[in-house]
Amino acid sequence: MYSIIGAGIAGLSCSISLTEKNIAHEIFDKYSKNSPKAYGIQISPNASNILRKLGVLEKIIPLMHKIETIKLISAKDEKLLTSLPIGKFSRERYHSDYYTADRNILHESLRNLAEENKTPIKYNSEITSTCVSEENVSISINKNITHLTNTIILSSGINSQSLYPDTKKILRKKSKFRAFRATLNKNKIALKLERDTVNVWLGNSMHLVAYPIGADVFNFVLIAKEKYYNKIDKSIDGENLPGTISKKINELISSIQWESWSLDENCMIRKNNFNLPIFSIGDSAHPMPPHLAQGAGMALEDGYALAQILASNNTSEDMHREFYKKRFSRVNKVIRNANMNGEIFHLNGVLEHIRNIYLKNLSGDFHLSKYDWLYNYKV
Repeated sequence: MYSIIGAGIAGLSCSISLTEKNIAHEIFDKYSKNSPKAYGIQISPNASNILRKLGVLEKIIPLMHKIETIKLISAKDEKLLTSLPIGKFSRERYHSDYYTADRNILHESLRNLAEENKTPIKYNSEITSTCVSEENVSISINKNITHLTNTIILSSGINSQSLYPDTKKILRKKSKFRAFRATLNKNKIALKLERDTVNVWLGNSMHLVAYPIGADVFNFVLIAKEKYYNKIDKSIDGENLPGTISKKINELISSIQWESWSLDENCMIRKNNFNLPIFSIGDSAHPMPPHLAQGAGMALEDGYALAQILASNNTSEDMHREFYKKRFSRVNKVIRNANMNGEIFHLNGVLEHIRNIYLKNLSGDFHLSKYDWLYNYKV
């Protein structure tokens, strides 16, 4: 029996794929079945490829937003720097669309399919420890129930490293920046936003992203330094942000109650002990910076790829080596490019001027073609 710890996107992707291979498994999740607060998610062609394989994509397309354009805009004066024709480019190049959606739409669709597959999902079951001996593998549930299993798949986020008995902690470097997110109804937003567009405003040591996730609801993500955040009222005073930002951007940022989470500049996927039957996927293996919008994509790819490898029924060591070989270079390349994007978005002075000239004078197709390695990936 395979035991998946965490019923998030990575764990559910792995579960559905294991079912297709007729591999018995179960899922434990410390939360209840109720969906969390709605936030946004971007589904790029590489993620769509996995969702199509899982049989989920066609079900959720009517509930997602098809994105035609990604606009990079100066936060200083709101002037357009470049427009990336991501919709047309994706259809012509990858035979897919680029989507945004409420994260719950994706999560619930994956969970519903897992339930249709009769996969046991044990909610309100927090795994507090794991133990591997020569005789068996066991997990402790809610501190007082011992459950025997054969193989553990960690997919419960960055904190799941505490469940790994022979732990080599993920190489994590604390970022100087913090991520903030919120959802707003369109009629409360002074900025002009289109339902088929992702907007990215580039500033001095900050950037702001907005995209549609509902009929009139937009998801906002702000990346800025933590010192500007008032934890008591969950606010950010736009006038205190470094550099010059437009009045509209300033007022928007200042008017929002932000939810916040920390960022890691991580450039190392977890390398588990190859002799132990414990595998890590998604954020359990590699916290993902948000600057390339690949958190969901990497989670889906990880879950699907691991299930294909587990179906080989090789030794733990061989399966670890195969998974590490398949995912290490790709995931680390995504992380490096995401961190590089963050640095480029936050340039100022002469470097900001050079960046803006570069963006304005080369075509959107040229900028997008640099990501063929990412979007055209087939697991």
